Amino acid sequence: MGELLAISSETDLIDRAYAAALDDSLWEGWARDLIFTLGGAGGTFMVWDENATITRSYSYAIDADAQQAPPVDWWARNPDESPATAMTRPGLYVDTEHLDSGGPMSTARRRWQLAGSDWHHHMSGVALLGEGGARATITVHRTREDGPPTPRDQDRFAAILPDMTRAMNLGFHASRTLLDSFWDGVQARQGARSALLIDERGHVMRLTSGAEALLGQGRELHVTGKRLSSRQPADDAQLAAVIEAAIAPSDARSGVVRIARAGGQSSLMAIAYPLARSRRVLAPAEPAALVSIVDLGAADPGHYALYRQSFGFTHREAETAQALMQGHSVESAAACLGLSVPTARIHVRRLLEKTGTARQSELIRILSVIG
Repeated sequence: MGELLAISSETDLIDRAYAAALDDSLWEGWARDLIFTLGGAGGTFMVWDENATITRSYSYAIDADAQQAPPVDWWARNPDESPATAMTRPGLYVDTEHLDSGGPMSTARRRWQLAGSDWHHHMSGVALLGEGGARATITVHRTREDGPPTPRDQDRFAAILPDMTRAMNLGFHASRTLLDSFWDGVQARQGARSALLIDERGHVMRLTSGAEALLGQGRELHVTGKRLSSRQPADDAQLAAVIEAAIAPSDARSGVVRIARAGGQSSLMAIAYPLARSRRVLAPAEPAALVSIVDLGAADPGHYALYRQSFGFTHREAETAQALMQGHSVESAAACLGLSVPTARIHVRRLLEKTGTARQSELIRILSVIG
């Protein structure tokens, strides 16, 4: 069934763009209404990172039931969007300006469009985000019967584009500010410990000073292609697996891998655990996991100290973790530690949160590897 159209004035769309800059959840609805207001039969809203990789993609259609889904790799070879990566300033372009009607890519694109929705023409607006090359595009698709975008359609979009660009930059910088504040909190909790923030693509976003010093030695661990790697193939495969599990979009889970060291040195332990994710529209990438690296030789060999160092447990949380590892139930752990059962349950809940686990059995498995 087709959805009810929301037709808005240019002034209303501009006002709503600034509202979305303050409330990220409004961008998707705003993009849909802009597309339909400009006469689109459907359209797309995409966000690109500094490497011209699409990190967010939203599609809209008047008749959603009739719209076919594109192939998995479609956006990587979409001729409609290629001009967006070359633009050095905000602007508009239409299909008649860049599509070669007889070219193989354009022919394949139109064949898919006509088979699924009769989309035949498009008009795209590009907003540059920050100074690093990130950008957002709104593409308005029109049917063959509608014809190419008219000069009036382009004028209306052009009137909205400057404010759209300013509003999106406000939202983009707000996402960066939130990330900076989040990382400040992580560093405060980690202190001198080695920790790395991993984004949803598996790339290293930030490092604590301890991690910078450790990786700067270039021995067992290093960052290659923005990914944390081990020089030992077997350890590297395990490290990649636990990070992949921690950043999974659903059912993410914690994992631990021991990293062997040469010359008889004590092993390192890398602990990856997922973070709560907000999926902000204008954030080219968001924090998905934290990797904590523990030098088992430098750390206090006691389980209590390792738990606190690895996950940032408080004194009481580490005591509760030790009790659980000794086979206590929550109730018996509370009795041993002189806590009420509700308080012990709060500690267990925080242990689950800090280790990125969902069940007590998973918590025990992670702690048993460390201990």
